[in-house]
Amino acid sequence: MSSKRPVSIRDVADHVGVSIGTVSHALNGNAKARISKETQERIRSAALELGYRPNSLARSLWRGKTDTIGLLIAGRRTAFYVDAVNAAEREMHGSGLRVLSAFTAWTQDEDQNTLRQPSDAFGWPVDGVVLWGPEFRNLEYYIGPHAADLPVVYLGSIRSDDTEWVGFDAYGGARHLTEHLVSRGYRRIAYAAEQEWEPGCEDHRFLAYRDVCHEAGISPRLLLTELDDEACPAGVRLGLAVAR
Repeated sequence: MSSKRPVSIRDVADHVGVSIGTVSHALNGNAKARISKETQERIRSAALELGYRPNSLARSLWRGKTDTIGLLIAGRRTAFYVDAVNAAEREMHGSGLRVLSAFTAWTQDEDQNTLRQPSDAFGWPVDGVVLWGPEFRNLEYYIGPHAADLPVVYLGSIRSDDTEWVGFDAYGGARHLTEHLVSRGYRRIAYAAEQEWEPGCEDHRFLAYRDVCHEAGISPRLLLTELDDEACPAGVRLGLAVAR
């Protein structure tokens, strides 16, 4: 069984009667190349007629960029991040960028988390990374020393290190939610967290909940439970605990 050979840039050059370099300059829009408009049009028409498809990897190597952004989702995946991730993808697509998404879990074992290089995560070289993950992890934790060569924006968490990040107003959101419950007349309002959780100045959601409770004369109530990736069973356990 024979398969048809893909059309190459040499085929286009031979069809038009010009050099491979001329075809490359014309198809890549190199304004510095002295190619007449007529020849450029003939080259584009020939490429379309022959069904020529540029080699994306070769073009990336030649240009030194891929126009591709890696979107790395690390850790527990819940419905919370979906809207933010979709918005990030929409903005990048609108800027003419290709987006490659990758998902990875993280454990306490450093060797299991390191992917060594970006292509291990995305299957393709990328120009930069948008990372959704725990605020105590940086990009190097996931792809190793190659992270130093890539610009990265951390999504979803407020970071204290010298990095670019887009976070959420956790305090404002939790305060608005708790105030809404108080305004509806609810007095038994609990804050749920994982068993290992301890109150601290870094948990802005808990601080907002506590502040509103104090302002409303309500005693804060803390519920510690074993949360897992199965949202429904965890929700049932929390509901039963609140009802007691």
